[in-house]
Amino acid sequence: LGAWFTSGANGLGAPLAGWKRALLDAGTDTYSQTSAQNTPAEAILVVLVGLLLLLAVAGLFALRIRGPIDVVYLLLAVLVACLVPSATVLLRDALRNAAVLLALVPFVLNSSTWPMHRARPATDERAPPPASSSDA
Repeated sequence: LGAWFTSGANGLGAPLAGWKRALLDAGTDTYSQTSAQNTPAEAILVVLVGLLLLLAVAGLFALRIRGPIDVVYLLLAVLVACLVPSATVLLRDALRNAAVLLALVPFVLNSSTWPMHRARPATDERAPPPASSSDA
């Protein structure tokens, strides 16, 4: 229960600097015989690249701003993009810090227009009312 990941002097940094460091470290560890982590470096690299691609695609969808979830996603994406290396180099930290953003991805990708903003079907006022079965 302690401090949130943004606390302290090194909570947030330059955009994408932490993710760049995480990818470089994972790529460098693929050539190393001894890795500091129990997970193979190739798997870490695949998971990180997949995570970043998924978040980027969802970010492109969210840029259309069709509802409040898109706005929340974009705001959280800015925070996640500015994470420092200490928050992204370890795979568990990267996944934990991007978990809320990752949970919003299905809603961003599948959201059509927000229900409040749906246009009503156009009705022609000049058209006669529909005939009822009792008129026949």
